[in-house]
Amino acid sequence: MLFASILRIMPADREKPRSQPTAPLALEDVYRDHFDFVFRQAARLGGPAIDAEDAAQEVFMVVARKLETFDASSLITTWLYGITLNIVRAQRRRARIRRIFELGEEKSEVPVRSLDRAEVLDAHRIAYEILDKLAPKKREAFILAEFEGLSCEEIAQLTDSKTETVWSRLHYARKEFSDRLAARTRKDPSS
Repeated sequence: MLFASILRIMPADREKPRSQPTAPLALEDVYRDHFDFVFRQAARLGGPAIDAEDAAQEVFMVVARKLETFDASSLITTWLYGITLNIVRAQRRRARIRRIFELGEEKSEVPVRSLDRAEVLDAHRIAYEILDKLAPKKREAFILAEFEGLSCEEIAQLTDSKTETVWSRLHYARKEFSDRLAARTRKDPSS
């Protein structure tokens, strides 16, 4: 009863203030302000298997087609991250299919300039071989935390996930990465 009487007292037109409509986004502004972000995400998520610049350009081709559908219910970076993730996944699938067809062909390796550079390239290759074996969502959380330096809260906001879910994915991704690296080291002590 008390609740019903309170409802009668409250004016019916009392709603949350609506946010002022924002000016429509211009493709040039989005590109200028966020290309570096998209490029970094594509490079980190795609690894050496894809060309990050091509992926970033493909992302902005999608943005050009769908910019008017962005409703600002989330951050622009969250929206761009989702598009980038989809583009990178598609490019990684295409690269994987290409590798299957190229198995019989000989591959020529580019000569390495210095021992330090060779070690870095080898570590990079090993890391992405291990990352390729992680489940996509665990891989994503691991890359964003370890390579991008984002907190779990930031990753949750970026991927539209719960913070607890990100913590869990990151925990298991780190464990799996560590276990796979240890197994690799036991198998080949020189690496």
